Amino acid sequence: MLDLDHFKSFNDAHGHAGGVRVLQIFSALMLECFRGEDIATRVGGEEFAVLLPRATKSEALVAVERFRCLLADSTMLLKDGQELTITVSIGLAVSRRPSTPLDELMKRADAGLYRAKREDRNRTVMASDDQSSNAT
Repeated sequence: MLDLDHFKSFNDAHGHAGGVRVLQIFSALMLECFRGEDIATRVGGEEFAVLLPRATKSEALVAVERFRCLLADSTMLLKDGQELTITVSIGLAVSRRPSTPLDELMKRADAGLYRAKREDRNRTVMASDDQSSNAT
């Protein structure tokens, strides 16, 4: 689960056109960073989900961290010449059991996401199989 940090404040300050531009940049980087078999979707507002089929725990962590860092290193130029940095908070859940229901994985990833947001944002929190979390 991924959530654009402070998106509502940005959208309020810079209008919907600015918010759309942020979403375009975010989406373009998702296409660049994730594999063709990965499934990305907008869950609502500034929240997204990415399913990484057949990725190991370490591969999934590398993929989302690469995306998070690339996004944080990108800048968006506003009409007034101001540069904006966009960051994302991420909750990551992995299952070794193919039978794990998707809603369970999303619930665990969402818990990690909210922990990342409480811990100053722009970070990834890995939820372990037993639903305890470790920050990375």
